[in-house]
Amino acid sequence: MSESVGSQWANILHLFRLNMTEATEEMVASLLRQKGFIVATDVKIHCQGETTYGGQKKDIPVDIVAIDPMSRQLIIGEVKSWWGSLGLTPKHIVGHWPENPSKFVNSFKILNDKDGLRSKFERLVRDQYGDYNYKFVLYAGRVSDEDRIRTNIENITMFDKPVELVTIRDLLKDFIETLRDDSSRDSTYNNEIAIATLLALNEYRMLSEE
Repeated sequence: MSESVGSQWANILHLFRLNMTEATEEMVASLLRQKGFIVATDVKIHCQGETTYGGQKKDIPVDIVAIDPMSRQLIIGEVKSWWGSLGLTPKHIVGHWPENPSKFVNSFKILNDKDGLRSKFERLVRDQYGDYNYKFVLYAGRVSDEDRIRTNIENITMFDKPVELVTIRDLLKDFIETLRDDSSRDSTYNNEIAIATLLALNEYRMLSEE
């Protein structure tokens, strides 16, 4: 395979993984909307002229911001699908920034506190959104050694509470239970592809009862 063809395939695979990640973010957003949240994806937390990490004044990207206007809860969410890999592992979340960070650690600049980013991030989020009951949630698709990862994550505090790990599996389970609740079925919001797909699977009894 020539170098040019090889690089083209590499670009295609990169776009495929990017699109898959974006699709997973939209699925998580759809499931959160089903719970009553107002959700935005691919949000920038503005640096406000402050040096954030890497010695630069960079805005901080987050995958999801979800607001429940009734309870005034605001979720900052990172979404990692990794369907085509080993998934989220304990190597990703170490809670500090080592001298020579691995590619795993480098995927989580906020949680691993690159350049003291966590406290800066909290302050910038509060400045940007105001008075809410905040929590930081990591939504993960494929997970390896889940118990150990939960322990690592729960040892990290953000917005005065432990960071939460929520698997996409658990989000789907909650939604499927909603589908099976006759009292809520008629009110199910289905104007999104992810939700409409699950509704169709349920209608045709293609969702396992187990």
